[in-house]
Amino acid sequence: MDQREKKASNYRRLLVGGKNINRYTLEWDGTYLNYDLRGIHSCKREDIFLSPEKLFFRRVANRLIATLDTEKYFALHTIVVMNLKSEIKLNIFSEFLIQN
Repeated sequence: MDQREKKASNYRRLLVGGKNINRYTLEWDGTYLNYDLRGIHSCKREDIFLSPEKLFFRRVANRLIATLDTEKYFALHTIVVMNLKSEIKLNIFSEFLIQN
């Protein structure tokens, strides 16, 4: 692998959309995002996606569909991403799964 290929691989991120989210599960379909800020026009904050735990909600559904992400997936605009504020020390996401 040459330097160009190594650099390009540093920008590849696992990507999911609303169709990958089911109630309490996430099914990755092998899609990657070429994370290049020059081509991204909306959310450019990488920290939102790199948090150790976050909830994904499907934007369009006839009921609430959500799942926990612990694999640091990046999301399309068809998903709402919810993170805890850094100063909150609760393990609320794990509690979410236990209760459901």
